[in-house]
Amino acid sequence: MPRYDDLLAQLHYANIPPPIAEFRFAPPRKFRADFAWPDHHLLLEIEGGVWTRGRHTRASGFLKDIEKYNLATARGYRLVRVTPQMIQTGDALAAIEAALAPTLEADSPPRPPASPARRVGPARQS
Repeated sequence: MPRYDDLLAQLHYANIPPPIAEFRFAPPRKFRADFAWPDHHLLLEIEGGVWTRGRHTRASGFLKDIEKYNLATARGYRLVRVTPQMIQTGDALAAIEAALAPTLEADSPPRPPASPARRVGPARQS
């Protein structure tokens, strides 16, 4: 079972905006993303059962996932897919940070211009 609380804690400590859980991205379809940052057009799917022939790795679940992911892409969303193991190692957080970085930077207020460098100490003799 995915460790959602672990991921949410990692996001909090990394100062990443909190996601929306179980986000319906294509009403009236019932497809939901595990987590979403709609303002950044980013969806996160945690793929469980990788080693146990879970829903995502059985043929019917796999085909439904392809339909879901293609619909998300057609609606303009980017998708990050992770495993519970990636949450434990921090690789999920790294993937989310990389996906959000361009849009988070664009949303940040502009930094004030850097002041010109000043020489400290006596002037150089030539």
